[in-house]
Amino acid sequence: MCAIVALFKRKDLARPLSLARPMTDKVAHRGPDGAGVAGLDGDRVIQSSESTTWQAALAHRRLSIIDLSQTATQPMVCRDRYWLTYNGEVYNYLELRAKLEQLGHDFRTQSDSEVLLAAFAEWGAAMLRAHSGDVGGLVDTHTNTAILCRDGLGMKPLYFWQSDGLLAVVSEIKQLIDVPGFHAVLRAGGN
Repeated sequence: MCAIVALFKRKDLARPLSLARPMTDKVAHRGPDGAGVAGLDGDRVIQSSESTTWQAALAHRRLSIIDLSQTATQPMVCRDRYWLTYNGEVYNYLELRAKLEQLGHDFRTQSDSEVLLAAFAEWGAAMLRAHSGDVGGLVDTHTNTAILCRDGLGMKPLYFWQSDGLLAVVSEIKQLIDVPGFHAVLRAGGN
C-alpha cells in the first residue's frame, strides 16, 4: 500500500529534517520493502538529518509491487529537479509510458511512479488530466511549486495539517502525533 509524508516549512522555522523519518516509521506496516527521506532547499538536496535549512521534505515507505528493484525507491527524482513521493498505482502507466517514450523520455525502472514523475516533468500540472491513479506529492525545485493529489474517488485518504510555518501531508493521521504543535481538529460535515 505504501505511505507518504510531504512537509513544507518556512526556511526560518527551526525543524530538523529528521522529523520526517519517525513519521514514516509509524506506518512501517504499509511499506515493509524500504524507506527514504529527501530534504530539499530549492535545487539543493539536504544531506544532514539535523539540518533545519530545508523547505520541503518528502518521505516514503515502500511496498514493492510493479518494480521490485532498488532503482524504483522513493522519494524519486527526475532531471535533478522534479521530485515524487507516491502511494498507489498509476492504472494507465503503460499507455503514458509509451507516449512519453515517443517524446524522448528514457526510463531506468519499470515503475509506474517513474512514469508519473516523467509526466510531471513533461506536462506539469496538466499531467493530472492524463493520470489515472492514486495519491502523491510532486515538487518542482526550480519553480518552488508542489502538487498534492489523491485518487478521484477518495478511496485513499490524504491528511493535511497546517501550523504557523509548517504544512504536513500524510497517509495516516497517526503520522502527525509527534509533529511539534500538532493538535487534531474535527470539522463536522467534511468541511
